[in-house]
Amino acid sequence: MNTKLRVVCHFLGQIVILFSVGMVIPFLYGLVIGEQIWSLLCTAAITACLGVVLKKCGENGLSISLSQGFVIVSFAWIFASFLGALPYYLGGYLPAFVDALFESTSGFTATGATVIVGLDSVPQSLLLYRSMTHWFGGMGIIILMLAFLKSLGMEASHLFHAEAAVNGYGQVMPRIREYAKTLWRLYLLLSLTFIVVLWAVGMTPFDALNYGMSIIATGGFTPSADGAFVYADNYAVQLAMVLFMIVSGGNFGLYYLASRKGVRLVWQDLEFRVYIAILAGGTAMIVLTLYLINGVGSAKSLMDSLFTMVSVQTGSGFAVTDYDLWPPFARVILFMAMFIGGCSGSTTGAIKVMRYILIVKAVGVYLQQLVHPGMVKVVKHNGKPVSSKELTGTLLFFVMYLLVYLVSVMLVSLAGMETDVALTSVAGILGNVGLAFGELGPTDSFAFVHPFAKGVFVVDMLLGRLELFTLLVMLHPGFWRPFWQKDKVRS
Repeated sequence: MNTKLRVVCHFLGQIVILFSVGMVIPFLYGLVIGEQIWSLLCTAAITACLGVVLKKCGENGLSISLSQGFVIVSFAWIFASFLGALPYYLGGYLPAFVDALFESTSGFTATGATVIVGLDSVPQSLLLYRSMTHWFGGMGIIILMLAFLKSLGMEASHLFHAEAAVNGYGQVMPRIREYAKTLWRLYLLLSLTFIVVLWAVGMTPFDALNYGMSIIATGGFTPSADGAFVYADNYAVQLAMVLFMIVSGGNFGLYYLASRKGVRLVWQDLEFRVYIAILAGGTAMIVLTLYLINGVGSAKSLMDSLFTMVSVQTGSGFAVTDYDLWPPFARVILFMAMFIGGCSGSTTGAIKVMRYILIVKAVGVYLQQLVHPGMVKVVKHNGKPVSSKELTGTLLFFVMYLLVYLVSVMLVSLAGMETDVALTSVAGILGNVGLAFGELGPTDSFAFVHPFAKGVFVVDMLLGRLELFTLLVMLHPGFWRPFWQKDKVRS
């Protein structure tokens, strides 16, 4: 094993050990309330042993390359998904490992789609663990590691920028570790605020804890089989959840800057304004559709429209109404929202608002140059020029996202899934939304999906969470060559 691989093993070992510590928390909670979920403790022990082995086989490098950063980030998420499946599998709650892997990956990627039938019979400590996977995965496992490890210097930027969930245009920080710690403090503060407010407006303490962790991560897991439907008539809870989902769909890097330079900075950001405008416009069109076609114009239809639009676009994945019964136009709006997502630097999935802004601006500049061939004009965002490399990356991401989407639709169709269900379910899974239409709609479960399709969904969830290229770059033939080469012997 050459030095590059040993360095990768060392950092993966540290990540896995941290992960094992997190598993002990819900086990201890279970002991307090009289539950003994030994599968949690057993998994924590297995995970810790694996972490120690990886660390022993590794070497603490003084720096890491960009390629090593991609490997560490990708395999950290893969390890988390597989190891995170063990509590469900070893405890017998999901006897098929593909189901346990689906549930675990859905948790860490903050997708929120579930295969558990009879959620009310699941122990509270396991439900807490399930929500904790959302919470840890929302901000990012790697960002958690960067906040606590002291061994990385400026090379930590390779890990930071491979962890796509926190990347934001223009958010370049000179001290990555300090920035990671700041992000986690902000994340923790918002989480506690959400939990307290949800408790104050009518949720039980346990529900508030689980929903708070799920909302901040724009996840979708709920602690009961009825999900958010139990709050269908509680407008105070719904308004609180809508506000928190909108906040979670914003740029956390922007929130950090706003905490230092003033809240006004948030509204001055073009991406945030467009993000709010899309949510408002989508909600208005759904309300108008329900009124014109179904003749529904009550306060409930307004709340249902607002809640569902925000939930789908931010990838939060909660539902308080069966939107499958809505008119086709309203459902099309929701389907399109699955491809939009929130702001860059948020915990949301999908393509994200920033990329749409840059694409529209790039098209506008291109059309102007067609009319005036000699004109020199650059794309700007918030008054700053956008590099051609950044624009190329944005366009390539958009194309690759649609390509992965179409290939995934074809693959799940091989498993016998109907066309409309395949189209909407892949959009929801790849965008880390967790919702779909038809037989996988808000009142149904992914439990009865073919195992092959579940495997495709697992890959899509990881691709969506890591924004494609972090995983896809490892498929390049030349990527692994430096890892297999022997170390050069120094004279």
